[in-house]
Amino acid sequence: MYAGKRLLKVTTPSVDGWGLTEGSVCGMTEASATHDCAVMDAANAAAALDDQGFARVAHALAHPARVAIVRRLSACDECVAAEIFDEIDLAQSTVSEHLRVLREAEVVRSSAQGNRTYYCIDRVTLARYQRTLEGMAPTGVDQRP
Repeated sequence: MYAGKRLLKVTTPSVDGWGLTEGSVCGMTEASATHDCAVMDAANAAAALDDQGFARVAHALAHPARVAIVRRLSACDECVAAEIFDEIDLAQSTVSEHLRVLREAEVVRSSAQGNRTYYCIDRVTLARYQRTLEGMAPTGVDQRP
């Protein structure tokens, strides 16, 4: 399928209605640690997002298809675009549009290598989003199930 690349199998849970399939294959290779996708800047991850940045990420995550893409990408270090298109049960153009929204919000990153585009989660942005969200939670509130 992807000549010259040794693909690593990653099992992802099936998510009803979101197009993820069980036993998905990521385009991650042993050499993927050299990509910037594999690096997380701990200093930047500690900072919270400003209101505009938080709203931008929240908007990007406000669609089930984009959440499915983020879940898919979080199951591996990086994926070839064609793999995402194959696994998300939407038209390629629709998935491309969702990926564009996620890129613009800095939720995912992409890098072109030859005729392939690789996508990965921007873990710094998601860590900052999580930190901001945690800062909004009231303290001392009884959190019963």
